[in-house]
Amino acid sequence: MTTPISPNGGEVERMWQQALEPGPSCLAIDRFAGTLTAAEAEHVAGCARCQTERDLFAAYEANEPVEGEGLAVEWIAAQTKRRLAASQPGAARPAVAAPAAAPRTTWGLPSWALMAASVAIIVGGAALLVTPDRGIETGTGGGEVYRTVRVEVTGPAGEVAEAPTQFVWTAVTGAGQYEVRLSEVDGTELWRVTTSSPAVSVPSEVRARALPAKTLVWQVSAKDAQGRTIAESGPTGFRVRIAPGTPGR
Repeated sequence: MTTPISPNGGEVERMWQQALEPGPSCLAIDRFAGTLTAAEAEHVAGCARCQTERDLFAAYEANEPVEGEGLAVEWIAAQTKRRLAASQPGAARPAVAAPAAAPRTTWGLPSWALMAASVAIIVGGAALLVTPDRGIETGTGGGEVYRTVRVEVTGPAGEVAEAPTQFVWTAVTGAGQYEVRLSEVDGTELWRVTTSSPAVSVPSEVRARALPAKTLVWQVSAKDAQGRTIAESGPTGFRVRIAPGTPGR
């Protein structure tokens, strides 16, 4: 089921969504690590999205430190320790001072912004592993029932040769059914299905949504006989590789 664009967003929202959507000739970001073909260079010269991807890749590769960057790293590390410590029952919450202001780039963001975003993703993943879910009901013995760490997915993941025909994962002990969700990277849901097996076939109309170079995200929730979630996979992204000989490759 596709969620329509909110009418309150208007034409501006539609224009932004169209601008951010990769076209069939758009390059994967890892292509900027090598020499572009004449056709690729010509495409990038006229594509604002690919130009942005190229500039982001170049900034990441340059990895040039700036004044105040060390303070930012120290602050991020301190915040990580504070959040992990606060996740433990009865733990005190230490105060952490904010870092000194750092110079800003021509984009209006500190040069360590990409690095900070990456650290945030890592910290978020670590929190899933160490923090128990407090939303589960208490067990028959009076103790809290925690979710298992994660549903291990088999595939698809990363770059794939063609639109997947199946989503596959490892069975979870105690699970009576699994709920599978497929979404756009912005969270717009494309498909949802429930199954009792650790695999599900993908309908042709859903496979048609997996366009080349377009990233989609899927995830699995394992549920017990009472319908309570006992484990989750977290989001797993994949995209179909552009076939050799396609214009722009």
